[in-house]
Amino acid sequence: MTATILIVGTQASTRSLCEGLGTTDLAHRAATTTTAARRAIQDADLACVVLDMAAGGLNPLTLCEQAVRQSIPVAAFNVSDTHSQQKLHALGIEYYLDQPPDWPAFQGWLHGGQSNHTTPSGLATLLGSTTTEIEGAATLLIHDLKSPVSVIISSLEVLLTMHEADDNEDDTNARLLRGALQAAYRQMHLVTDLVDLARLELDIYELETGPCDVVRVMQECLNSEQYALDMKGLTLERSLPDSPLYALADRELLMRVIYVMLDNTLKFTVRSDTLRIEAYSEPDAVVLRFIDTGRPVMASYRDTILRQAPQWQQRQDGTRTSVGMGLPFVNAVARRLNGRFEVHSDLASGQTTFTLKFPHAP
Repeated sequence: MTATILIVGTQASTRSLCEGLGTTDLAHRAATTTTAARRAIQDADLACVVLDMAAGGLNPLTLCEQAVRQSIPVAAFNVSDTHSQQKLHALGIEYYLDQPPDWPAFQGWLHGGQSNHTTPSGLATLLGSTTTEIEGAATLLIHDLKSPVSVIISSLEVLLTMHEADDNEDDTNARLLRGALQAAYRQMHLVTDLVDLARLELDIYELETGPCDVVRVMQECLNSEQYALDMKGLTLERSLPDSPLYALADRELLMRVIYVMLDNTLKFTVRSDTLRIEAYSEPDAVVLRFIDTGRPVMASYRDTILRQAPQWQQRQDGTRTSVGMGLPFVNAVARRLNGRFEVHSDLASGQTTFTLKFPHAP
């Protein structure tokens, strides 16, 4: 690449970045004043502008707008909070340099690679403006929201046990208790997924990864959700291997992802629809597939439900019945575990396939 990378910042930050770029084959120059930066953006043949967003005296947002107007890619450095990241994303910045910078990843982006920007959810911005604030608020929020739900679950389990011990032939009360218990567990999952989505997006969720038998986890989840699946009247088909199938994953997160996928099926199918669950191994991944005959996901909407934040404004306006958090959570977990999440609807067959891929356990 013959074009030059312009680094804009303080003398200290530009010196540090230039030293890092010196380890690559990328041509670069520095600008430590607003005038020099504006002139370079206007006149030079630039491959990219790297802006130190902490150098407030250089008006980095104004320089960003100038570069974007001239179709010059912009990478941001020293972005300290989610509000700033959202503002920069709105201006057109798609890449953020870590501290210390990952120069091979940066080179990949320059040569047509993907952005490393992730849109923080509405909750993340409500919880705080820095990762420390968000983490602290998330911990308190989970505790305060889960405590009453835990009491409800415990009470329902005691009542259900007492009812079953009475050997009552009338099963109506038992069905009501199981339905209420199922709803309480769903509420518990929603609370934790809601807050952890913000943690995952900001890369502050503490993973506990290791070899995880996806077949066993799937069976446990299906057994737990059997009552809800039976009440829905779905035809459940399973294609699971008899032997363990180990992925490198966080077991708790994997279980929560499966619960979300089952809940998604329950919401968007009707009685007599079919859900087929598959687990198998490919050379480069362990694969989980959920195939249902419920509502299709149109191609124009597919990327939206996977990558955008939950639909907070639409829910508030009344144009949605929920914030649509489930699938973004699944996508965030897959990305955090170095996996992939894909959705495809075949209108001819009426089937929608949700595919999760995770790395093999070593």
